[in-house]
Amino acid sequence: MKQTIRILSTTTLLATTLLVSGCKKKETTSSTGSATPPAGSAAPAPAADAPAAPAADTTTVVKADALAAIKFPVPKGAPADGEWKDQESTKDGERHGYYGKGQDYFLMAQILDCNLPRMKEDEKKPAGERNADAGYCLGKFEGKLKDYPMSTEFSGVRTVKVGHLSVSVNSGPAGKYTEADLEEYLGGLDLAALAKL
Repeated sequence: MKQTIRILSTTTLLATTLLVSGCKKKETTSSTGSATPPAGSAAPAPAADAPAAPAADTTTVVKADALAAIKFPVPKGAPADGEWKDQESTKDGERHGYYGKGQDYFLMAQILDCNLPRMKEDEKKPAGERNADAGYCLGKFEGKLKDYPMSTEFSGVRTVKVGHLSVSVNSGPAGKYTEADLEEYLGGLDLAALAKL
């Protein structure tokens, strides 16, 4: 159950923050002289129906403060007076949280940066030797959600890959969300903005 809570909390937190406040980045100049925002910076939100181009960056990891700034919306059917909480301290490249009220957990969310060094190491290993959370980046993404790769590999969990981030949600014990509900929740997030982190 702890793993389930960890997964859903992070995803929800990331999406909410992006939807409500977005992420702000400092502008830097590349070696070619063009202005490029560093990882974790905010970019103007593109039209909701336009998926972001795949991220070419394979090394930058989104900073903890950018992940912590993400606000997730209240899940449908959950009490409006509940709140999103981090399950553990947000670290560079990963955030785990949940939406709850009192002792009731409704939705869990996880954001995992697939550029984390352990994910890069897991790419080189056979599936049976990878870290437990490697499937959220390296698993089967055979579905689509708003033109982004979506994994239905894990029962009761939905994961969408946006740029180099994987965003996963699953139902908490009080939520009773179906897999279709989870897909709807993920589809309501500003996936294009998340892909730009």
